[in-house]
Amino acid sequence: MTILAAIIALLLPAAPAAAKSGVEAMPFLKLDAGPRPASMGGAYCASGDDAVAVFYNPASAGLVGRHEAYLGHNEWLEGMRVESGSYVHPHGYRLTFFGSLNALFSGAMRKYDALGTRLEDFDAREYALAGGAAYYLGAGFHFGAAVKLLNQSVGGSGGAGWAGDAGLLKKWDRWTAGASVSNFGGKISVGSESFEVPLILRAGAAFRPLDKVTIAGEGVKNGEAGFEGALGGELALPSGAGQVFFIRAGLRSGRDENTGPGVSAGLGMRTGPLGLDYSFSPYGDLGGAHRLSLSFLFGARRPPDLAKKPYAPARDARPYWSEEKPAPRSPSSRPADRPASRPASKPAPKKEQKEEIFLLW
Repeated sequence: MTILAAIIALLLPAAPAAAKSGVEAMPFLKLDAGPRPASMGGAYCASGDDAVAVFYNPASAGLVGRHEAYLGHNEWLEGMRVESGSYVHPHGYRLTFFGSLNALFSGAMRKYDALGTRLEDFDAREYALAGGAAYYLGAGFHFGAAVKLLNQSVGGSGGAGWAGDAGLLKKWDRWTAGASVSNFGGKISVGSESFEVPLILRAGAAFRPLDKVTIAGEGVKNGEAGFEGALGGELALPSGAGQVFFIRAGLRSGRDENTGPGVSAGLGMRTGPLGLDYSFSPYGDLGGAHRLSLSFLFGARRPPDLAKKPYAPARDARPYWSEEKPAPRSPSSRPADRPASRPASKPAPKKEQKEEIFLLW
């Protein structure tokens, strides 16, 4: 199998029936978006709780406790690279906004005519720009949705289109379950022709038997390809002074003998608000993919005590994260036209009441 054929086997359906049903535009959307999910085999629909999780389940944005910015780089195969970025913005208690960008750059590729004569090299550039929101429904349920702008440019010609993502998440005790659909309704129009974008279905669960251990499993239907399974785990190792190290490993089914065993591994570190992650995924004869990402947390933390009751702004309009307490109201600050409320206790004797009236007048 040639290198090009192996790459096509990774991205395109395993056995396309015909051009009309087997050709999918922007197949790079099937690739893992960041090193943390990639090192866990891609089992991230339920286990994700950071800014990169919006690529797998838009409802996961509701689990991000602070503003978070993410940048990721994927040095893939044969000079191809994938760049990604996202930002999550918690707004109040229930609502969270987010945006993301996922882009493929192929680098220079050779082009030949029907007789095998080499022509000028060309390149391909594709990206998906998304914006959406997640909302806490109550009882541990989160819902999220996003709209994507799709763009593809190959050798000077290109096209554009739209697609949508939606997801649902449920948290209880040490369990999290999630399901999502990505790229529904997505099509790329190139000239008079249109090509469907791979519809990706995910469903999975994550379990945390210990505070420092996460185990995740997931089932994935990648476009017209067959069903794939993913299994991954993460171990957190706190080292004090706000620093935590992570060890991750994962396994993904659906590979053949030419595209690697489907295993992956990675490391991570978080120092205060700054996070750094790395992963490696071998692809057999094709080599390996290296992923690196940087994330940054900032802003006020979403208060954990509000996770069990509806959010209501304070009467004095202070931000809900403010630690400042309102000053007690003094009796003199009561409006002049508002009489003092009488206690509900037994009324005083008439004699004392007359003396009180005399003093007031």
